[in-house]
Parts: sequence; structure tokens; C-alpha cells
Amino acid sequence: MHQVYTKMRNQSISSFCLLVRQHPHFNYRLNIIQTIFERIASQDTAIRSEVTETLFYLLKHTDQTLLDFKIDILKELNITLKKRPHKNM
Repeated sequence: MHQVYTKMRNQSISSFCLLVRQHPHFNYRLNIIQTIFERIASQDTAIRSEVTETLFYLLKHTDQTLLDFKIDILKELNITLKKRPHKNM
């Protein structure tokens, strides 16, 4: 049962990442970004790398009409990082 859940979770994250990469003008793009950014610090390396690659891809995108979306991405990244506990060294 755990393996089925893990496969479904990985597939859903991959689908969200692909959707936002292929259609960055999608109406619910901010909701998708919020959903996948929660997984940016995942213990699963496949999910973490998929989300990180999507983040880099979107920020490197040269379409000038996506400037507002890039600002939203950075805001969500900031919110996500503030939620995470940090270890003092």
C-alpha cells in the first residue's frame, strides 16, 4: 500500500511540474506553485530534484509576459523557506 501511495504522489508532483512548465499562463499556476513548493525540501530526492528543476526552468524562462509570475514564484519560495525550521550550527 505504501508503494502505491508513493508512486501516486510522485506522479502527481511530476504532472503538476510538467503542467506549469508547459503552460505557465495557466489560471491556477499560483495554486500549483504553492502545492509543489511544499515539496521542495522533501526527503525523496526524485521529488526534490523535480521541483528544483521546475523552479529553475520557470525563473530562466525568457518570456517577458511572465515577470509577474516570476515575482509570485519568488514570494512563494520566500514563504516556503520561512516556514521551514532551520538548524543552527
